[in-house]
Amino acid sequence: FSQACTICHSRKFREFQESVHLQVLARGDRRAPLCADCHGAHTVTEHGLGRSQVSRACAKCHPKIYEAYRRSVHGSALLGSGNPDVPTCTTCHRSHTIQDPRTIAFRVNIPKLCAECHQNKAIMDKYGISTEVISTYLQDFHGVSVDLYRRQENKPIRLTAVCTDCH
Repeated sequence: FSQACTICHSRKFREFQESVHLQVLARGDRRAPLCADCHGAHTVTEHGLGRSQVSRACAKCHPKIYEAYRRSVHGSALLGSGNPDVPTCTTCHRSHTIQDPRTIAFRVNIPKLCAECHQNKAIMDKYGISTEVISTYLQDFHGVSVDLYRRQENKPIRLTAVCTDCH
């Protein structure tokens, strides 16, 4: 990471210190992305510009995941038509505090992440999608189990199905 970036962006740098990317770098993997890898070095990308560029930046290191996203309903809507209502990679994985999505701690929060959009009546009404999908999930076996696990300090090694397992 660049000292030049931290001078003006100290809050973002503190957030980055919680990310899985910094953990990878700390383990000695020099392929871990740094500020310029996502934002550019001389032609710095401003916040909020080019939502599709966000996913393409992630694709540099995560090409298989990008391909799956590109083919998904969210990815095809963003990359195909620039739909502002669908999530980019950083909508769910955040941009500077990226957590490892393979951990139980991340998995138990997936329904909460999905709910941020799927309980938004204005957005869901545009696409004819019910906002009840989250509450329905939370009332069935999987949702009740995940909610219980989310509140426990000692998370189980295995976890029941969350949204992304089927969607």
